[in-house]
Amino acid sequence: MWKAADVMATDQVHGLRPARGFTLIELLVVMGIIIMLAGILLPALNSARARAYDADCENNLRQLGAALHEYASMNNDMFPLADGYDQLTSWYGTQQHLITALQDIIPTDAPTWFCRRYVQTAGIDPDAEIAQYRIGYFYWGWDRRGNTVYPAYTTSTTNAWDAEGYTNSLGGIVLASDRFGTHALAGDTRYYQFHCGSQTVVPATEEGTFVLISGGSVKKIAP
Repeated sequence: MWKAADVMATDQVHGLRPARGFTLIELLVVMGIIIMLAGILLPALNSARARAYDADCENNLRQLGAALHEYASMNNDMFPLADGYDQLTSWYGTQQHLITALQDIIPTDAPTWFCRRYVQTAGIDPDAEIAQYRIGYFYWGWDRRGNTVYPAYTTSTTNAWDAEGYTNSLGGIVLASDRFGTHALAGDTRYYQFHCGSQTVVPATEEGTFVLISGGSVKKIAP
């Protein structure tokens, strides 16, 4: 019968040593390496995610631009009207006229109607929103004089965007844009913008809002 001493002696003869676990110092070294790698990789992943959001939003606005110009080409160069003149029924609110006008070109279940970053940040359900005639962008392809909505045309040089006092001299009128707005906290001059890298609340001077210009180009600006 083998004895424990015989087994140990045999292991020593063959150069085998008893197995041991990691020491505390070794575990701390491994954890330190993992944390260091995470610190290097996470910013790169966040940057890649932000670029993907940017590309998706640009593509959506270009599709909206193509649809708006196709509609205008069949309607005396006129873009669809807004639902009304105030915030609740114009650029900020429901867009029943716009959705109805373009639904044969962009179906209501198309992802084109919503900025993915806005959907994620606001936690909205696109299907529920579109059912209430709300979309994930501001629509500016019309004009307002007082309390009356007027059409904007492919040849227009001003429209509702200019009437609100936002950035102009963009090489054409703004037909649509990301949603954006002032921060809810009193005295806070920062803006909600969805394309400033990993941040969504930034100084108003930061370029983080995509706008669709008549003619089809898309630019990132500070509103």
